[in-house]
Amino acid sequence: MPDMTVKTIRPTLESRVALRLPEAPAILHVLASRAKCDSVAEKLGRMAAAGRFILRAAGPDKWLALAPAAEAPRLIAELRNALAGSASLLDQSDGRVLVELSGSEAREALAKGTGVDLDPSVFPVGHSTVTAFGHLTVHLARTGADTYELIVTRSYAEALWEMLIEAAREFGCDAPRQFPGSI
Repeated sequence: MPDMTVKTIRPTLESRVALRLPEAPAILHVLASRAKCDSVAEKLGRMAAAGRFILRAAGPDKWLALAPAAEAPRLIAELRNALAGSASLLDQSDGRVLVELSGSEAREALAKGTGVDLDPSVFPVGHSTVTAFGHLTVHLARTGADTYELIVTRSYAEALWEMLIEAAREFGCDAPRQFPGSI
């Protein structure tokens, strides 16, 4: 597995947007059968509320479960057991990259690349969606008042990083143009 240690570019006094490449998490894609979607959603909700993982909606009958990478084997076994016969589970950890964008102007920087209405009254903390950023498909989540996570396929991570740098440049983002991770 590539080295995906935490690489943080902190905002300076002039910078109002920061990019961060967190340590690679476990990213599990859950796909429910239509007939059992409600029971799968209920089970996932209970497990997430108990703190076992972070749950993000990824479309109708689809979710992403995120946890620290070291917990992936335990989480996979637990989800397979809990959802047997109701949903499929795909480990996307090695195929996806999570990028965090934060700062007082993060929403404005993101608005340059997506058509999603990012106003807090429409896209509150905890909300997520699959959308386009530029020409890339990303899973976008608001994780704090001024913090967003974008998950993209690994082969497009560098392109996403470059687009985010360009979108945030006017806000003083001083992250390196070169993608800080290994692809």
